[in-house]
Amino acid sequence: MLIIYKEVMEAMTKIIPESADIASLYYNMATEDQYLVQDFALFLTLVLGRYYELIEKSLGYVAISNGFVYLLKLSRVDDRELWKICLEYWEKFVSYVHEEMLRNDGYNAASNSSTIMRANVYRNILHELREISIEQMAPPDEVLIVKSNEGEVTREFYKQSNGTGFYDSMQHLLGNLTKIDLADTEMIVRHKLAEQFGMVDWSWSAVSRLCWAVGAISGAISEADEERFLKHFTDELTNIKTTNDNQGFVISSCLLHIAAQNPRFLKKHWGFLKLVLAKISTYVHVMDADVSEMACNAFLKICQGCSQELASVQPDGLPPMLETFVTNLEIFTADLDSNQTCSYVLSTAPIDYQERLMDALMAGPNKLLQSHPQTLDTPEFLTKLVNVLKTNTSVCSSIGPGFQVQFQKIFPNLIITYKAIMGKVNEVNRGSPTETLVMQLFRQIKSEIIMLIETYTQVNLELDMTNQKMVSEIVDLFLIDFRTTPASLREPAVLSLMVYRLENLHIDQRSGLLETILCSVFEPTVPMISQNYVDFPEFRHGFYKLLRVFIQKCFSEMLKTPQNIFHLLIQSLLWGVKDATREVSHMALETVLALVNNMSHLEDEDTASDFYCAYFLQILCEIVAVLTDPDYRSGFDFQSKILARMLELVQEGEIYVRLYNPRDEEKEYMSNVEFLQDYVRNLLFNAFPQLQRSQIEVLVLGMFQYSGELSKFQDDLQDFLIDIRAIGEDVGDIQLREKAAEIELLKHL
Repeated sequence: MLIIYKEVMEAMTKIIPESADIASLYYNMATEDQYLVQDFALFLTLVLGRYYELIEKSLGYVAISNGFVYLLKLSRVDDRELWKICLEYWEKFVSYVHEEMLRNDGYNAASNSSTIMRANVYRNILHELREISIEQMAPPDEVLIVKSNEGEVTREFYKQSNGTGFYDSMQHLLGNLTKIDLADTEMIVRHKLAEQFGMVDWSWSAVSRLCWAVGAISGAISEADEERFLKHFTDELTNIKTTNDNQGFVISSCLLHIAAQNPRFLKKHWGFLKLVLAKISTYVHVMDADVSEMACNAFLKICQGCSQELASVQPDGLPPMLETFVTNLEIFTADLDSNQTCSYVLSTAPIDYQERLMDALMAGPNKLLQSHPQTLDTPEFLTKLVNVLKTNTSVCSSIGPGFQVQFQKIFPNLIITYKAIMGKVNEVNRGSPTETLVMQLFRQIKSEIIMLIETYTQVNLELDMTNQKMVSEIVDLFLIDFRTTPASLREPAVLSLMVYRLENLHIDQRSGLLETILCSVFEPTVPMISQNYVDFPEFRHGFYKLLRVFIQKCFSEMLKTPQNIFHLLIQSLLWGVKDATREVSHMALETVLALVNNMSHLEDEDTASDFYCAYFLQILCEIVAVLTDPDYRSGFDFQSKILARMLELVQEGEIYVRLYNPRDEEKEYMSNVEFLQDYVRNLLFNAFPQLQRSQIEVLVLGMFQYSGELSKFQDDLQDFLIDIRAIGEDVGDIQLREKAAEIELLKHL
């Protein structure tokens, strides 16, 4: 590996000199050159991630630094996927450096130690990485993002981004970088802030990223350091001059985000708290829904973090701030929609006031819910009904068990409304198969009612008999609707609700529901997702979560189901391991592993033996197929765990039934181990016909030998697959060259 690393670095230095600005060149490169850059990033992160200490010890710090210099250049490329590759490594490396500091009690201890601190050795690398991390900072959840595309200004409130895990990784990286050297981080932030505010047309994006970075390191430093750091930053933000509304919205978004992230700072700086609350009071009246949404969410977080301070008399003797908000509730919420109003009310209301405020708040929505079903015709009314249901769900989520009184009031109307919508959907579907606006609203209403019921059961873990009966009644209605409605008009929210019900019901309540779910949800969904790997994507995630619950929570009950149902379950799981969506395929693999483990622990040997006879070889074939297919390499961890566990069961003699029929085999086998070694050997030879049988023989013997040592099993298997894919690529290149030569020869004939 040392030779490979050294030779690759020497070769890449000739192709891309150290002085090259890869970030500027990247988007002017040919596609194949971009692939080379991406592969180089993968090589560096893989090799440095696995062999860092070996390279550092054998080749020295300079060799590592050379790799780091290139990795920093790659990290500057404005490409999210490339940055993700680099980020994964940087996060691990910086954690390693920080842990080393903790072990050596910081820099002072290191000066008396024989160990050279990597934080000192790679000081320049870490400095540049801090700059890059701030420049590349991802938006967290619940921030207002102002964009300008070709002169078109847009403001969008991201309540829950799709990159939460991405932000978490960056937060972890930047937090550790700050712990290693707070002074350097603070200097970079101050410099970048001064650089931006020295310009009239400062960059909205750069200032927002600075703000997100400052929010990300909240809690990573001491309270005293945090106070000094934030005091300077917020002073600079509040003093900046803005020349238009959009600049003002950017600054306000930054201030509100920092306030929401740093309750410790707010509690000590009453003036800043009052400034932020004043901005919130202004922005709730802005007609831009994204801006008012930002204000409501910031207010909710501030109330949660500073509840005691807001409920106390102000330092100047004025009444508590919360009292002012509650007293003037109608004025503050005049320009908010029902959902935002609900969030605002529940932010301000102390527990003992919530029920009284809720009665007043829900009077209008309850009246609309009580409307006659015949009014379910106009888009305007249906839109209002959607908002009413969202409001109820939001209230329910916020106050929990306190929602029971409201739920009992609206329950009869929920039943009536859902039944009426069921009838309307069938009427519209018979008349016009296309989804009109009215049909979309019908479906949204059904989905919102289902989500309300799921939320209600989540916040009320112990329901009394009356509430249990009400929930069961409406759940039965959902199941009937799911079974009888055409596939294209079913609601995926039903799957999520059934998953939650099975996970949380007592075992004595579960059996009857399980039988109904199998009939009304499981069987109807199978044809929807088994025609190909892409149809009904919104159902696939919920469906495989349901299968996971079947195996993990209801395994003993599933063994008692009819054989055709259990067979359908197995086939669905094996179909799922090839799903086009990584999350779904991983969930299916995880469930297959749980199934194999559950069977291995089953006390009923006859049932286990029947399962092994019927499905062991089929499962093994499918797992080997995806394991050897490059398109499914992301599932290697679960694939290899399943394979190791299955081979271990055979190797350890835990399967008491013969896995083969002697009459079907040419060779006479003495044991399952002998048979399965041949079986796996043939599977792999068919997958890799370019290999010698002796090569596969060595691998298979090792797989059986180390099936009980997972890390060794996985390392050997992964090394084999990497080598094989490299050989496959070489063979492919040779075939391409041969084909090109044939074409060239034909031209001259």
